[in-house]
Amino acid sequence: MSQMDGIELEIVWLDGDAFELRVCAGNGRFAGTTNVYVPRDGLSDVAETFRGFPDSPDDRRELKLGTFDEEQAGGGAHLLLACSDEAGHAGVEVTLRTDPRADPAGPATAGFVVPVEAAAIDAFVEVVEAMAPETGSVARLPRAT
Repeated sequence: MSQMDGIELEIVWLDGDAFELRVCAGNGRFAGTTNVYVPRDGLSDVAETFRGFPDSPDDRRELKLGTFDEEQAGGGAHLLLACSDEAGHAGVEVTLRTDPRADPAGPATAGFVVPVEAAAIDAFVEVVEAMAPETGSVARLPRAT
């Protein structure tokens, strides 16, 4: 993927207990990708965190996927949903960390904000809830223009 414009979740591996989820995000200027391990019910946490956001200009929600602990395998994704003004313009502050074991140079970290729209969030939640538990299943939240 040469340029990501929004947030994308893709199941890249699964077994009976967990998913390996590729988290890609970009805002048109900055982008990053990491793979995180989440429990089989982890997608319901994603849907529940994003559902109905924003419900007020003060609404803030946080979601952590994977790990930021360098002693554990896998990367980490921290998503903080917040409004930037009283009109309810929303964004997702994204922090991604790669798996330190996957790169001899050690972990890399990226952080930036992806602006999003409420209607797109609602559609994203529907797709996440309907995602088949199989490799290649994808949900995308486009960047607001």
